[in-house]
Amino acid sequence: MKKVKFVAILSGDYECFTFAVTKDIYKRITDRNPDKYTKNRFHGSLYNLYPNDIFGLLPDNKTIEVMIEWGVIAKERRKDG
Repeated sequence: MKKVKFVAILSGDYECFTFAVTKDIYKRITDRNPDKYTKNRFHGSLYNLYPNDIFGLLPDNKTIEVMIEWGVIAKERRKDG
C-alpha cells in the first residue's frame, strides 16, 4: 500500500478525474442514489464519482488537506488485448 498526504487547491473544473465506483460506494459517499448522468460510459455497472462529490463545492482557492492510501488489488484484463 502507498500513502500520501498533501495540501492542494481544486483545479476548478470539478471533472479533472472521476472514480468508477459501485452504486453502494456512490451512495455511501454522496448520500444519494446515482442517476443516468452519473453512469460510467466505460464500465456499464459503475458510476462516476467526481471530486466535488468527495470534497463538496468549495469556494475559489480554498485550500484542502488530502490523504490518499491506495494499492492495486487486481489487474483488470482488457477485452481488446
